[in-house]
Amino acid sequence: MWSKQSKTLIAFALGLGVAVTFIKPALPQIPRFNLIIALGPPGEVKFQKPDWSNFQPASIGDVLRGDYQLLVGSNATVEVLCSNWTTWKPEPGRTSTVNEGCPTAGDSRIIHSEDYTAPTRVANNQNIPYLLSPRNTSLLDNRPTLRWHQVEGAESYSVRIRGQGLDLDWKTHSRETEILYSGEQPLPPGYYWLIVETDNGKRSIEEGVFGFRVLDKKKATTLLKEVEELQQKQLSEEAKTLAIAHFYLSEDLKYDAIDILEQSIKEGKTLVATYQLLGDTYTEVGLNRLAKERYLKGLELAKAASDLNSQAEIQKSLVTISLIIDSKEEALQWLEKAQVSYRALGDESEVRQLEENKSKI
Repeated sequence: MWSKQSKTLIAFALGLGVAVTFIKPALPQIPRFNLIIALGPPGEVKFQKPDWSNFQPASIGDVLRGDYQLLVGSNATVEVLCSNWTTWKPEPGRTSTVNEGCPTAGDSRIIHSEDYTAPTRVANNQNIPYLLSPRNTSLLDNRPTLRWHQVEGAESYSVRIRGQGLDLDWKTHSRETEILYSGEQPLPPGYYWLIVETDNGKRSIEEGVFGFRVLDKKKATTLLKEVEELQQKQLSEEAKTLAIAHFYLSEDLKYDAIDILEQSIKEGKTLVATYQLLGDTYTEVGLNRLAKERYLKGLELAKAASDLNSQAEIQKSLVTISLIIDSKEEALQWLEKAQVSYRALGDESEVRQLEENKSKI
């Protein structure tokens, strides 16, 4: 059964003469999101997932589920931000299950999905003005900045926003690839589609119709207060950035998550988790070329830090990305590298799953 929004989208897309790639429903999110926000010295704090045969060094930004175990050296310290924003410092010199220190019931203010999948298998064709932002996201801002890919040879772009169930059809022209929505009224709460077309007829909707949702003022105000609460916590800037980005993602504020993570990189921060989360988020909104760039840098950092867990996860993510924008051969190469990494972790279940995926490629 199609939702009212889906029916509206179909009618709109057909009216423009485009084929629609439907977004598959997101997998159920996993509550009890916990995040390592501080540790030291490096290598003296380790964690183990249920499917691993041994412990691995932990890093700031590692995501912990309740059934993971933490091994803290006798002279080491680690701090975990729990799903309800309380903090937990496991006792040194022993092994603890995460559920011992982080609540297993009650409100979870951050939720997390371990399965980030591209909503559409789009290669981000360089010859069309595909959307960069906002794209498949909710927004706090009712006067958003609109950005799209610069097409070689294009001298100008027509930009159009249409509102679902709203009497809004805003149009403008620009020679730039970034403009501020300049309608007479701020965009009222609701769902919108953004379409960009070059002066020589290349359209963003050639890779699919993408939109964004403007939140109502009450909801936006509530979320901003929660972000302010996180900002006031005594965290390192890198840990605070990751915590806020994960919170944004749990509220479908992907645009804001990307913005804060990219800003962290511009400031010279080099956490593997920052690059990996950016790759995950770009993948989720369908910006697969940008996702690959961030994954590759994250992989480089993970190798330098001997972070086998992040290596395995990023290599696995690059399998899907390569299938979309590169080739089956490259995807198979990443799959085999991921198998090597998961085997080193002792995670034979992932090795077997990847082997099954190999036959499908």
